[in-house]
Amino acid sequence: MREQMLGVLFSDRDWKSIWDRTSSEDVDLYVDAAAPHGIGVCFFRIRDIDLKTRTVLAMTKSNSGAWQVRRVPLPTVMHNRAVHRINTTEGSLRELRRRGVIVYNYWNNFSKLAIYRKIRRSRALARYLPHTCRFTQDNLRKYLRLQSFFVKPDRGSVGKGIVKVERCAPGVWCATRHQNGVTVTDRVETSRLYPYLRRVTGGVWCILQRSIDLLTHDGSPFDVRVSVQRDGAGRWQVTGMVGKVARKGSHVSNVYQGGTVMRLHDLFTGRPVTSSSAERMLSKAALRIARHLARALPHLADVGFDFGVARSGRPYFIEMNCRDQRYSFKLAGMMTTFRRTYENPVAYGKYLLTASAGRRSSRTR
Repeated sequence: MREQMLGVLFSDRDWKSIWDRTSSEDVDLYVDAAAPHGIGVCFFRIRDIDLKTRTVLAMTKSNSGAWQVRRVPLPTVMHNRAVHRINTTEGSLRELRRRGVIVYNYWNNFSKLAIYRKIRRSRALARYLPHTCRFTQDNLRKYLRLQSFFVKPDRGSVGKGIVKVERCAPGVWCATRHQNGVTVTDRVETSRLYPYLRRVTGGVWCILQRSIDLLTHDGSPFDVRVSVQRDGAGRWQVTGMVGKVARKGSHVSNVYQGGTVMRLHDLFTGRPVTSSSAERMLSKAALRIARHLARALPHLADVGFDFGVARSGRPYFIEMNCRDQRYSFKLAGMMTTFRRTYENPVAYGKYLLTASAGRRSSRTR
C-alpha cells in the first residue's frame, strides 16, 4: 500500500529561502510531526504541479535524512503556506479543488476589510472590533472627528505601510510611519492630509481603523498573537499566545519592524488584568471568531489572530494572519508551543487524508 502523503504548498520566495536555510519555516518539524501519524510529507510550489500526470516535483526527506527533489504522486490533501497575489494562482487552486484535492488554508491573502465585515455580521462578535472602513476622502473626513486613527494596507503588510495619524494641534495632524527602518513623523495640515496619505501609502488599497488605547510595556504599546488551529480531530483549539511589543517610539509591534516578543506572564505581571485572565478572555474570543469565519471560509485551519488589549481590559480583534508567523514563539523561547504550531496542522492533514480515503473507499464498493 502506498504511503499517504501530505503536501505543503510554499511560494517561490519561501522555496528559495528554505533551500538557502534562511527561512523562518522549519521543514524538519513538519517531517517530525508527520512521523507519529504514519504519513509522509512533501513540499512544493504551484508551478511544480503537473495536473496532466497528477504528479508534483517535490522536496522530500530520504530514509538517510538527506533532502531530495523527486516527482511524486500529487497529494490529495495539501496545507497551503503560500501567500499568493490576486490573479496569479487562483485558477490553479480552483482547478485543484475541482479535481478533488483538499487544500486547507486555501487562500491566505484576504482583504482586512472583508474579514472585518464577515466578523461584524455576528452581533456577539462585533464587540471585539474597532471601527474599520475603506480609506476614501469621504471616510477620512468622518475620521477627522477622532483624536487618532490608523491607515493600513488592506492586504498583507507585516507592519509595512502603516501610518498612525494623531491630532497634534488645531488643524494639524502628526502622521507617524516607518521608512527605511526609521520612524518618521510629519506634521500635516488637515487640508493636505488626504493627498499626503495617498502619497505615503503608495496609492495601494487601504483601510482606516480606529485606534485603541492599548496597554503598554515600558511605554510601548503591545498586542497579542493568538495561534488558533484545527487539531487531529478537526476541532479548533488555541495552540499558544505571545505578546509583541513595539520598539521605542513606534506604533507597530511586528518583529520585522523592530518589535520584540514576550511571554504573556511577563507582560501582565502587576496589572489588574492577570495573564491567566487575559489568556481565558483571548482564548474565548479567538475560538468564537475562528469558528464563525470557518463557516464562510471552507477549510480554514491555521490562523494567527492579533488582539489588542485596551487599558480598560477589553480585547479588540486587530487582524487575521492566514500564514501565521510561528517563529514568534521560538523567539520567546516557547519551544513546546512552537513545535505544536507544526504538529496541529499536520495532525489535521492526517484527519483529512483518512476522511478522504474513507470517501474514496465507499465509492468503490
